[in-house]
Amino acid sequence: MKPSEALRSHRQDIRRLGEQNRTRNPRAFGSALHGDDTDDSDLDSHIQVNINML
Repeated sequence: MKPSEALRSHRQDIRRLGEQNRTRNPRAFGSALHGDDTDDSDLDSHIQVNINML
């Protein structure tokens, strides 16, 4: 499965997990974001930790 497909099908789960783990602003970048990914691609991601909740 291409990372962009996994990201699209699990978007709500990713957001829910982020909220449960005190993170915010989850973002994907790279080939998965632009739709140039393949089954062998990785998923480049970035999250922010909400330090006010630590």
